[in-house]
Amino acid sequence: MTQLKRRKVIKGLRLKQFIRIQEKKNDIWYILTIDGKIVPEVKTFVSGGGKQQMIYEDNIHKMISELNLDNKKQFKELIECTYLYDDYIEDLRNNKIIKFNNKGV
Repeated sequence: MTQLKRRKVIKGLRLKQFIRIQEKKNDIWYILTIDGKIVPEVKTFVSGGGKQQMIYEDNIHKMISELNLDNKKQFKELIECTYLYDDYIEDLRNNKIIKFNNKGV
């Protein structure tokens, strides 16, 4: 896997409850939400440049790190929705990336 379609990555993130936050014209962040609450510890950058149709290997590695994933296989599963949202959240909690209390995140 050396490249992925940008549109497919964005769709996968949105299906995993990531919301789009646009800082500048071409600076777009996708930030995880749990029960409608933003989880600022888990976010990734996706270039908003209109000509960029693909996300290449170097950016995929950055996204893997930003999303606290272990490897490309796990990233691909997250995007293709074979890595379930609940499992992803549980892994983030088990790895102490996000904290859980009685009031939610």
